[in-house]
Amino acid sequence: MKLPRSSGHDVFKVSVRLTVGERFTLDGVDLSSRRSREGFAAAAAEDCQVPVEVVRGDLGKLLFAVEEAQARRRAAATAKPDPIAEMLPADHAAAMAFLRRPDLLGATLADVARTGLVGERVNIETALVRMIFMSSVPSRALAGLCPAM
Repeated sequence: MKLPRSSGHDVFKVSVRLTVGERFTLDGVDLSSRRSREGFAAAAAEDCQVPVEVVRGDLGKLLFAVEEAQARRRAAATAKPDPIAEMLPADHAAAMAFLRRPDLLGATLADVARTGLVGERVNIETALVRMIFMSSVPSRALAGLCPAM
């Protein structure tokens, strides 16, 4: 079963397939509509030769599962992002000391080499500059080029 992508609170239209041995039925069901659920339950019970009460019970469980999934999706969509983590003063001081090194580019290239990235030096330098410009904090994107910022 695939959940609908709509953010509406009352959209419960799904495709449901019921399989019992070699028998199966597949149909669209609006889980919020009793008429739709009853129609599917009656047809599925007949097609698969199972008691209609069993199909009704399974549709009820499916309805609750869809409601819970939509509630989780809505909660995730409206959740506030995590606040930006602040650096500890000691970590900040160590980072600033690293940025003020006279051999900053060489030290950074050595760190990159330890990660296993290989290639011509100019390409690696270009990649580093791109990473700086693609900072997650746009107002500080050039901070890697100008440590005094």
